[in-house]
Amino acid sequence: MNTIRFIIMVLSVFLLWEYTFAQGMPIIENKSLILARVKSVILGKFPYVELVLEVLESRSVEGYKNFVKEGDLILAVPYSLKNIDPKVFLLTENRNLLLCYYLRPLDLIYATVEFVGDEGGAGYVIREVDRVGEVSKDNINDVIKDFMKVKGIIKEEDVQVEVEVKNSYYFVRVFVGDKVYNLVLDRSLAIISFD
Repeated sequence: MNTIRFIIMVLSVFLLWEYTFAQGMPIIENKSLILARVKSVILGKFPYVELVLEVLESRSVEGYKNFVKEGDLILAVPYSLKNIDPKVFLLTENRNLLLCYYLRPLDLIYATVEFVGDEGGAGYVIREVDRVGEVSKDNINDVIKDFMKVKGIIKEEDVQVEVEVKNSYYFVRVFVGDKVYNLVLDRSLAIISFD
């Protein structure tokens, strides 16, 4: 009789453990890299924010399932807001998530999102975010010309610009007369290298 009570007690503890800790675990590991337009911003007390995002592009992350499709409208919050501990903002990898509070409708962002949920609710969390402008060849040309004017390299001359995209960076060759300048811009069109 003691053996049966022991087995029932062990099974009860096991089931209680499973019920308690399985609630917050995703059933399938998932992660998506998206280009999205901010459609709405719901501000709470700093730094809490919810973002309604229109997904323009969605790519899979190797080893993870991609739940987000182009054209989806999703509600997302920065990952760190899901945690109670405010020290999470001090971690270098989470500091860029504060940007989410300052986003506005029509902003374009690159983000890594993950679908999480349990019986208490489900939704998307943003793991990483970068704000970008409308990226086009005209934007790059304007950025380069203005940069070269303020650096004193050109006055009003017409410059020829060649752009190559690799791994979310823009490698730009600028021809001014007989000189060639090489620049690297990140996906937000910030110049990160110039020679």
